[in-house]
Amino acid sequence: MANSQMHESWSKYSHYRVLVPFVAVALATPFIPLQRMITLGRFQHYAIALGILSFGYFVHCGYTWTRLMKWGRIATFVTGLFFASIAYIFWTNPWLDLRVAVQTDERDRFRLYLMIAYLVSATAIFLIWNCCRKEEQMRDKGGEKS
Repeated sequence: MANSQMHESWSKYSHYRVLVPFVAVALATPFIPLQRMITLGRFQHYAIALGILSFGYFVHCGYTWTRLMKWGRIATFVTGLFFASIAYIFWTNPWLDLRVAVQTDERDRFRLYLMIAYLVSATAIFLIWNCCRKEEQMRDKGGEKS
């Protein structure tokens, strides 16, 4: 019985297997001492990890495009875009690190606007994933595929 449930869960979420290696590499990236090879700020190092994670979401989106329903496609793509935008901001603005950069009022305002924008974006992405979950529940109950 338990083996059957595990097999069912494994097959239901098998399309996420393509994302797992990207998550693993993204999690390991901050621990690789890239600063010894190239000049790199701490936030730029994080940007590389987030870029890898973002790329993983785009690969996952392409790989599972035909299997995902409308909201699943949107959720996966928007999540990749979210991580890519954070990676871009971190890469192009290494002064966001409070420990190494001189802080000005302009930079403080920019940082505040970034936090607000990403909070709103993360909330929107949460709602999109919630729509995806509801769409999958309707499909599992016998609803139509969109």
